[in-house]
Amino acid sequence: MQDSNENKYQLSQIAESRQFNIILADDDDDDFDFFKEAMQSFIPALAISRAYDGANLIKILEQSPGSLPDLIFLDLNMPCRNGFESLSVIRKNEKWLNIPVIIYSTSAFPDQIDTTYKLGANLYIQKPDDYNEIKQIVKKILSLNLHDLICRPEKEDYFLTLK
Repeated sequence: MQDSNENKYQLSQIAESRQFNIILADDDDDDFDFFKEAMQSFIPALAISRAYDGANLIKILEQSPGSLPDLIFLDLNMPCRNGFESLSVIRKNEKWLNIPVIIYSTSAFPDQIDTTYKLGANLYIQKPDDYNEIKQIVKKILSLNLHDLICRPEKEDYFLTLK
């Protein structure tokens, strides 16, 4: 995905220095709009695409082998193919193994967090309730070190909070 020198940088530095593509798989229009607006408030040129459900996400990945996203945000509760099923498909495909997947869901049940960790997600975030909190969590995501995200945090650091 990136060369070893680039891996030591924060996501925001990388996203500002080159074309950086994100896909948010979410069936809720408002959640997508708020997330996109929050991301682009920090990095206006950031390319954010949307998959309307898990089946659409897999279709996008299959149809774009030469231009895979740098990062996927994945809701769990979607029609057609939910986030668990989508994550499982992504992690079973060798071409998509190195794409960091961040779970972005309203749910924060421990068993769901454990399951997504076991399935290979890189981070779990509970969707904030209001726009200011979305901006705060986006700022925190953009401050993450790409190398640490790709390598996955330890289980105790997997659930990202505002605190």
